[in-house]
Amino acid sequence: FIFFKMQKFSAMKDPHQIMEKQRKLQLLESDRAAQCEGFQWSIEKNAESIQQLRQQNKRLFKRLSEAIAVRVIDEAFNKRGVEKEAYRNMSGQDALMIQDQKVLSKMKRLNAQKHVTQTKQQQLAELEREYQTVMLCLQMLRAQENRLEKIQFKCKEAENITVNYQRVKRHLQEESLTFQSILDSLEAEILKYREELNKMQIMNNEAQLSKKAVKVTCRVSTFKVGGGRRPPSTYISSVKTGMMMMMVMQPDDMISEALQSEPIVERKEALSTFEDAYRCIKEATGVTNAQEILERFTVQKETHQHLLKLKEDNKKMLQQLREQKELLTKELEDVPRVVEECVEWKQRLQAQQQRHDASKQHLNQMQKSLSTVRAGVEHLAARLHHIELVNRSLVVCHVSCPRSRSRPFAILLDRGGNPRVGRRSCTDTGARTSLALHLLLSPDRYQEAEEGDVLTREELKHQSQLIVESKSKKKPWKNEKF
Repeated sequence: FIFFKMQKFSAMKDPHQIMEKQRKLQLLESDRAAQCEGFQWSIEKNAESIQQLRQQNKRLFKRLSEAIAVRVIDEAFNKRGVEKEAYRNMSGQDALMIQDQKVLSKMKRLNAQKHVTQTKQQQLAELEREYQTVMLCLQMLRAQENRLEKIQFKCKEAENITVNYQRVKRHLQEESLTFQSILDSLEAEILKYREELNKMQIMNNEAQLSKKAVKVTCRVSTFKVGGGRRPPSTYISSVKTGMMMMMVMQPDDMISEALQSEPIVERKEALSTFEDAYRCIKEATGVTNAQEILERFTVQKETHQHLLKLKEDNKKMLQQLREQKELLTKELEDVPRVVEECVEWKQRLQAQQQRHDASKQHLNQMQKSLSTVRAGVEHLAARLHHIELVNRSLVVCHVSCPRSRSRPFAILLDRGGNPRVGRRSCTDTGARTSLALHLLLSPDRYQEAEEGDVLTREELKHQSQLIVESKSKKKPWKNEKF
């Protein structure tokens, strides 16, 4: 096209212009050659910079994986300075292997403690069964002893009854020798008392008749004195009080019967004695009214009856106290034997209690050891609880990718269960820069470049654009402390 133009211009213009145009064309060709050489040099320079950046990215990815390993160890062993310092210079796989070994050893110890606990529990169950059998035997023994004591007590009572019966029998045998003479004397006394009783009844009848006759004569005399009028009530009351006083003054029925049994001739003497007694009572008490004397005698009679009643009550109480005394003496006699039995049973109870305490102490020790093992396992589980495995799709990648080195730490995170650490160590670190995200999403591109494949112009432009963007943006992961 340029040559065609030159021919056209040469046909149209003069040779001087043609020479100028040719010189300009030569200058343009030299400029184009210089530009081509410059472009070639810039391409070579860019290729060298790309290789340097790839090596730098590899080093950075290596440092990133190491920093991720340190970060995961720091997060996994947080608040445990000794273990953190022990695992600081280890890789993730080594730390995971050591933790697996520790967990296995803890599980073995836990299984051993469980086995020991089960054996101890079986032994404890056997001891409890033996204790129950012993307690049943003791209950049976106590029941048999109680029955034996009852039988012995009944035997003693039977012996006492037989002794008393023998005494009564001997006494009756002794009395049988003199029984006939005593019986004759008692019959004679009975006959004598019957005769006296008949005499007393006759005297009583005579006294009643004389009493009625005296009443009749008194009424007749009062009618005569009063002119046929009715006797006053005061006189009647005085007569009644006199009769009541005479009845009260009699100490007992035998004296009254004796007085009534006297003949009628001696009644005057009896009346005189009554009058003397009445006068003595007046002088002693200072009372002139017969009603007051009667009231005093009735009160004394009631007091006498009350005292007799108290006497009977006291006799009954005394009899009860004597019976209680006999029972207490019997119980006191049984006290030494009961004390000996109590001492023996206390010794047996102490022996059983010691065995029970020893078994209980052993059980407490086993429970403490079991609780210690359980607490250790729970503490270990609590320490590993915050470790969580990240997503498998992010962990499983090519071996040449530097993120594949953090796979043991991802497994360690999966066992613990803290999603925050997994997100920090896997997802967030890969999304901090566009270049790192692009490289993580396409790890095979570097492998193809390393194998010597020729990149196209569009790929070179795209990579150079990514490099410029990555340099222009701030890299927060450089400022972050691992």
